[in-house]
Amino acid sequence: MAKVSVVIPVYNSEKYLVQCVDSVVNQTLKDLEIIFVDDGSTDNSLNILERYQKSDSRIKIIKQLHQNAGIARNNGILQATGEYIHFLDSDDFLDLDSYEKLYNIIKNNDADIVKFKTHRFDNKKKETTASKYCDLADIGDEYFNQYLTMENNAEIMLQISDAPWSGIYKLAFLKEYNIIFDDLKCANDTGFFFRCLLHAKKFYLSPQKFVYYRMLNYSSLLYARPYNYDCQIKLCKNVEKDIKDVPEKIKEAIHQRILFKLFNSYRTYMKEKSLKYNVKINIANQVYDYIHSFKEIPVIKGQEDMLPLLKKSKISYNLAHLKYSGFYRFLQDVFSIKNNNSHKVISILGLKIKIKKNK
Repeated sequence: MAKVSVVIPVYNSEKYLVQCVDSVVNQTLKDLEIIFVDDGSTDNSLNILERYQKSDSRIKIIKQLHQNAGIARNNGILQATGEYIHFLDSDDFLDLDSYEKLYNIIKNNDADIVKFKTHRFDNKKKETTASKYCDLADIGDEYFNQYLTMENNAEIMLQISDAPWSGIYKLAFLKEYNIIFDDLKCANDTGFFFRCLLHAKKFYLSPQKFVYYRMLNYSSLLYARPYNYDCQIKLCKNVEKDIKDVPEKIKEAIHQRILFKLFNSYRTYMKEKSLKYNVKINIANQVYDYIHSFKEIPVIKGQEDMLPLLKKSKISYNLAHLKYSGFYRFLQDVFSIKNNNSHKVISILGLKIKIKKNK
């Protein structure tokens, strides 16, 4: 049995993959099982992995059709045989003594999970920069280097980064409770984090930093999340099922957290000038429908100003979103017919409108 199994999903990562792999194979802790899950890459990623595999017997390569990172990590869990497991993204990297230190922390504290701070690596500047998300800036120093429980520390624990690479996990713990990632294109790791919180008896928080989280400096338009917002809604529904039978105090804390994050992402996308109106209205409608699926519209701490908007009729609610993108931009979207059809049918405020080309 290896001391640590490292699971790394890979999808078209050739640009950063060598740095990632080098940071793992050259760890001071040699007793590793290194599992790469190639998620149907179409670039040179698989060739790079196979070249490394020829010279390192610790490397295993799993090949799958493109099914996204959640399924890739789940397949890695199925194949893993180590005492502990860490999930690393293929564009990130580690300090070379990371796994030695992490193994000692989780082993010496007999923890189910150890979560830790991470470096934020600015890919443009090629340097680390400050980040509340990576630095766990909202967590007081008194909560580090000790065990936390959802019974006593739920609100604190729910402020911790849900990124899987910011934690190391006892493999037997994950398998005992069948804790896996959601089958979603985006947001497939948050449910995993909440399931860990619900089942962990020994959750330990470390102030040390090990992983370099690469910020690629894409504009928000290039990220997949706003175009796959249904994943965010499915995540919320999955978590609601997970917490159905937990104590009311913990249930309410998690419920508040997932809805707070939902509204935060909603606000971000509504204000993003590069997103087209039809993308925004799709996001807005999904949020509206999900919130109205509850018997009573929930009041979210820190998001109370959403309540009057959500109490409007759906048409009035949609109309309110014109202020975010501007009506002129909306008209540009409508009249930019780039195909050869003689007309375009759009849906706005619940109405189907046919617009003739060049009219």
